[in-house]
Amino acid sequence: MHDLGEGVCQRQVAADNHDMRRWLSLVALVLLLAAPACVEGSDVAAPPEQIAVAQTGSDAVEVKAHEFGFDLGRPSIPAGLTTFRVRNEGTVPHEFVIVPFDDGHYGAPVGEIEPFAPGEVRALRVSLDPGSYRIVCLQVFKLPEGAASHMALGQTEPLKVKG
Repeated sequence: MHDLGEGVCQRQVAADNHDMRRWLSLVALVLLLAAPACVEGSDVAAPPEQIAVAQTGSDAVEVKAHEFGFDLGRPSIPAGLTTFRVRNEGTVPHEFVIVPFDDGHYGAPVGEIEPFAPGEVRALRVSLDPGSYRIVCLQVFKLPEGAASHMALGQTEPLKVKG
């Protein structure tokens, strides 16, 4: 009789687990269907994404990176989704990092291309709000007197995003 009781308990636990899985599946489905309604019309920006250079169009912001600066080709861009096409024309790897810049203070990066080799071209698509930004390179360069970031050596460029 002991075996019969264990079997009943096991069936009950299995039934409870099945009911719990159905309930959790239902909750997950409701959350999944509700998520777009919560985001639609809000100010939630698309996350920045590195894209293939072939995906860029004629409206991409052309950027040249070199020792120790950036040439943006234009000092301002409109707010919204922007594609940057960045060519490393230098002789060492460079990064392309977009950071908010307000009253002499840098914010957290809002988009970046990790270090890439001389001669390479990379692309970044990012949504930018109106405001002041800086394009910077955080690569570290070894000097006889120590190490310094490319940014400390002058590789920073202002960017104004207009609303």
